[in-house]
Amino acid sequence: MVNAGISEGIAWSDEEYIDWGIKLGKDENLRRKVIAKLDESRQTSPLWNARQFTKDVESAYRQMWQIYCES
Repeated sequence: MVNAGISEGIAWSDEEYIDWGIKLGKDENLRRKVIAKLDESRQTSPLWNARQFTKDVESAYRQMWQIYCES
């Protein structure tokens, strides 16, 4: 969610997770806000571009391997 630019709905415990579920179920404005942020993030977040996301992850793996090999 954070990578998509959304802070709503992030929970650090089971209780928070349940609370967010209830909030999202009851609050139409909150749901609309989250939906709008998801729609907006599709244009900017690499998460929605599978090809680019894969390239970025592969690059990160190569860098980690190189650092490991050099140490």
